Order: sequence, then C-alpha cells, then structure tokens
Amino acid sequence: MLFKNGKEIESARKHISGYRTAAVLKPFVENYIGPSAANVTSADELEETVNEVGVVVVGLFESPDAEGVSAFKDNARQLRSHARFALVTAPAAAHVIAENFEVAEVPSVFALKSNSYIVPYEGKMSDKKALHAFMDFNSFPNVGNFSMLTFYRYKYRDSPQILLLHDQNGPDDDERFEEAKTALETVVTSGEHKYDGYSVMAVGSKASEEDGKQIIKKTGAATLEAWLPAIAIRKLNETGVYVMNQLVRPITPDFIEKSLMTFTRNKDRWTEKRCQVSKNSDRELHYTQEVLEEYDNYAQEQKRRFGLSDDLIREVDEASFKRQLKKSWKDVMVIYTARWCHHCIRVEEILHRMVRAGEFEDLDEELQIVKIDVVLTEAKDYNTLQMVPALKYISARYKDFPNWFGGEYDNADSLVNFVRSYHSMRHVEIPGEGTSPYSKKSESRSNLEEALSFASEEIVF
Repeated sequence: MLFKNGKEIESARKHISGYRTAAVLKPFVENYIGPSAANVTSADELEETVNEVGVVVVGLFESPDAEGVSAFKDNARQLRSHARFALVTAPAAAHVIAENFEVAEVPSVFALKSNSYIVPYEGKMSDKKALHAFMDFNSFPNVGNFSMLTFYRYKYRDSPQILLLHDQNGPDDDERFEEAKTALETVVTSGEHKYDGYSVMAVGSKASEEDGKQIIKKTGAATLEAWLPAIAIRKLNETGVYVMNQLVRPITPDFIEKSLMTFTRNKDRWTEKRCQVSKNSDRELHYTQEVLEEYDNYAQEQKRRFGLSDDLIREVDEASFKRQLKKSWKDVMVIYTARWCHHCIRVEEILHRMVRAGEFEDLDEELQIVKIDVVLTEAKDYNTLQMVPALKYISARYKDFPNWFGGEYDNADSLVNFVRSYHSMRHVEIPGEGTSPYSKKSESRSNLEEALSFASEEIVF
C-alpha cells in the first residue's frame, strides 16, 4: 500500500499489477511522487521526460481555470500509476511550446513521444470521458517494453500488437536489436498516424503470458539466435498471427513498411497463422548463399526432429515438378513450407501423421501429396505467394484451375475436408460430357495412362 499525508492512496492498490519485484515496484512508486500532472514551463522539460520514459501526455492551457484543465487533472490522477502527464497553464509558455512542437492551437492536449512524434487529441476539452480515453490509450511509447509492469496495460488496451522479438540472452547493447528497434520506430512515426492504434513493444525471447507459454513460440517465430530479432503482428482476441520473414537482414524501415502493408490490407489475416516469405524478385537480395546454407541445416534438423519423412510425403523442386505435373494421372496436393516458421512445421506434422495413420490410403491410386520448401527452391508461384503455410490442390481433370486452402491450417478435420471435397471433382459426371476420364471406375483409364506413358520417370505418381 502507498500512503500520502497519512492516508492510503486507494487507486494505487487498485492499479498495481504483476509480480511485486523491484523492477515492477520502482517505476510504479515513482509515478506517485509529486503531482499527477507535472507543471512544466518549457519544451526542454517535456523532452527530458520523453527521453526518460518514452511518452508524456501534455495539456496546454492559457490559465489554471481554462476549460478542460479540471478534466485533464482528474484523468491524470486516475491514470498516474502507469503514465506521465504534464500541464502548462501559463499562456506565454503554452504558446511557445505549441509552436515548438507544431501544435495548431491552445488549448490543446497531445501525446508527445520520442522523435518528437505527436498524437493530437481532437475531441472537446469539456468531454471528460473522451479525454480520459485518449489519455489512457495514447500514453504508450512508440516502441515500449513488454514486462510484468506493462503486461496488463497492453492487454487491456485491446489493440493489435506489433512485437519486436529479441534474444533475451544477448547483450543489452545488441546492435541488430537496436537497428531493428530504430527501423520500427521510424515506420510507426512516419507522420501518417497509420499505426497509432497499434501497441508496439519489444518482447524478450523468454517472456511469457498468463498461460505460461513463451510469446515468441506462440507467434510461430524461430527462436534461433541468428534469426533474431524478428517482428510479429497479432491481435489478442483473435487467433491470427503473422511473422515477418526472419531470414531478411538487416531489418530496414522499407522492409517493415512493405511487410505491414502485405498484412494489413487483408482483414482476414487476423484469423490466420502465417509467416512471410520472399517473392522471386527479392530472393537474390534476401537469400544469400550464407543464409541458404544456414537455413538448409536448420530445415534438415527440423525434419528429423518432427519426423517429416520424405518417404511419406515427397519433397520436390517446384520447377522440375511442374513439368511432370502436366503428365500426371493423379491429383496433387502441394504443401508450401518454410521450416523456420513453426506454423509450417505444425501443418507438415499434422499431414505426416494423417498419412502415416492411413487417412488417405483409399486415395492412394489417385492422389499424390508433395511438399516444397519455398526458401530452397524458386518458382513462378512465389510471385503471388507471400505467406506460408499454403496448400494447393491440383485436380488432374482441371490442372489449370488449382484450389487454394482457406481454412484453419492446424485443424486436421479442415485439412481432410479440403482434400476429399476437391478429390471428388475428378469423378463428377458433367451433363453432356459423360463419365470423367479421370475416374478410377472409367474404362478409359487404361487409354489415358497409355497416352501419358511418355511422362518422365523421375517422379512416379
């Protein structure tokens, strides 16, 4: 409990969260020292606070009695446990500070963050509820730090999260982490306010949530030190998560911006668990020989670890496989994968288990399942395929019209339904066309096989 002037500060008892450790208690107590909204008279004082904690919510007014001052003070008193507030009520100082930070008018309320990034309040000063919501939601740094002190704040903020995942065992001054953090902050402070509604934070590789599971593993990112830091996007009340390509180095503002655009332009992403991969046009830049060799070693280890046997599901090269696909009697399901992505590993593992258990044994004469590592092979499909895992079903009857899986990749029933529903197309009798030549019951099958006998024997279907 905290006491002031002999009386308990009841709000402090309500707002404390996380473990009662020095790392949690020290900043919590510091926020209760002095007034809830510090009286400042210069831009330098504000910048000093921003340099210390990353953000301060500022109220500029022309007098202590101006409209909005009382509401600002009351809200600051309620929110002081986890944020810093500053109040300017001298007219000369208010106008100088407004000019310094290019704030349009006085009175004004705004969140001041690092890089002099401003988020303005656009509501009425007399609307205490709206002002409270603004002060609460925007009192977060451009790139915060996930900790036991901030966990519940970020959770109850209920906004999409951009996570900068980093090696917690690495040095505090890790150069790659600092470069990635600077790049991320550059993007979120671009001036267009596109990401003001996101919670952006650095998360250590050991950090976990209420369920005890490490956040980095829940995102699907690889924990290999060489591929950290990494960036993931998620929404707490949704199942979806998206991991930017971990093989890309260095992490630049341009890479982050393009990756965020790929993700945010499709609202369905919030329900998908996917990882980003490079298009053909970016392969030479992203996948150096060193990266490919390191990845190949890791991929082979993942295959051994999870029992992803090539005897059950053959791994093929996309370019040569496509030539043979044209001559195939069988339907083909293609698994596009990248072994650094744990969502891909999960899908592969499920499908291998199903094949091992004989789930598709009755389709053996008519269905071939193959897997393609999109990092190790180059293909035309990669010009549009930017996320994995991805599944494509190619009917022998309609080779020019493949079907892409759109269900839950970690749901075995959904995967089975996808295979069987599209497999049934080869047996459908279309009016005017008669029996399908690709039906195993068709008398024309032997004739069709004979017509395809010139096919390469490199891959047997």
